[in-house]
Amino acid sequence: MQYHKVIFFVIIVNLQVSVVHSQTKNLKETYPNTEKHYKSSADNTTCLLDDDHLYGYSDDSLRLVELSGRAVIHIEPGLKDFVISLSDHKIVIPANEKADIYINSRDFRLISAYLLTGHAYWIYPHHVYYLSQGTGIYLQQKVYHHDSTPHIFTEYKKWLEGVYLYDDITLEELADEMAGKYNIQIPIVDPPLKSQRICIGFENSTSLLKLLNRLSLILDIEYALDENNIIRFSVKNRKKDVGKSKIKSSAQ
Repeated sequence: MQYHKVIFFVIIVNLQVSVVHSQTKNLKETYPNTEKHYKSSADNTTCLLDDDHLYGYSDDSLRLVELSGRAVIHIEPGLKDFVISLSDHKIVIPANEKADIYINSRDFRLISAYLLTGHAYWIYPHHVYYLSQGTGIYLQQKVYHHDSTPHIFTEYKKWLEGVYLYDDITLEELADEMAGKYNIQIPIVDPPLKSQRICIGFENSTSLLKLLNRLSLILDIEYALDENNIIRFSVKNRKKDVGKSKIKSSAQ
């Protein structure tokens, strides 16, 4: 009889440990750097994610996500407002509302957002903006804009196809995106280079070397990888042999 009691106690302990582990995993889960994938939550909210990370989860007691990367979030009605937290920004979908929203962020900093369906509120320090279907937010030259933004919708459609599209952004903004994607430092210190604007698109599988070569041709600039694994851009010196790549093959 005592033998059976011991077995029963062990089973209960194992069940409790499993439940705690499951709750912890749902509360903060990191996704592998592979491909787009879906994640569903307890309240039927679903997220289509890229190869970055989504932190947090949503259910009827906590409807909050913190996002670094790109995602399309389908929000179902719930008992509380659904909150997307991005650094000092918040995008709030009211409780009992259904909405679909595309989010592009880097290191929890909002780059762009587009409301595909429904309505929401964008809360920025000292300001609250209403977002209706077909409107969005985008960061350009360190200033946030809020209006009807068809280019963000195009960005969203291309992202679904595996293409990262950047429409009329500065080289400094693009370097920030590249730094996050390729996990490398790309400081832009030359003021004329910082303000250079570019429209470019590239597939998610594009190597760093290939992208740098394209930028070199489009903007007529040079790049080099120093001993600290930092990429530096510079204006081309016409006297040099511009046909030679200065980046190590390991950066591909």
